[in-house]
Amino acid sequence: MDMTTPTRQQGISLIEALVAALILAVAILALTGLQVTTLSDSGQSRLNTHALNFAEEKIEELRNFSDYSGYAALSGGSDTEASPSATLNRTWTVTDCPNAATCREVNVTVTWNDNTGTLQTVQLTSYISEDDPVKGGAAVLTF
Repeated sequence: MDMTTPTRQQGISLIEALVAALILAVAILALTGLQVTTLSDSGQSRLNTHALNFAEEKIEELRNFSDYSGYAALSGGSDTEASPSATLNRTWTVTDCPNAATCREVNVTVTWNDNTGTLQTVQLTSYISEDDPVKGGAAVLTF
């Protein structure tokens, strides 16, 4: 029978503890940087969505005419909207469709500077027919 004395285990050394703390600190800093990037990207995404909605609102406003005189009065213009994170500049143009005499092409462009100062743009194009909305409904004949 072998009667050797058990080896004595020692705790971790100071260098090992410092290396472990350094690795943990680097990991925490990386996660913090990732969180900052995620929050920034989320804010930009929210602003992009707001700009897109701002452009869509103008197209819907231009589509909301009640007779031919409203259609004939469609014209371009510009306006701005201040949001908490940027000022949105909206411009729109209304031109006759190139291949159809009874339609108008509407281009709406929204621009703003993001948090880095870079100019961002959202552009929508839509077509509006001159059909009188009052006459555009379905007729129902009942006996």
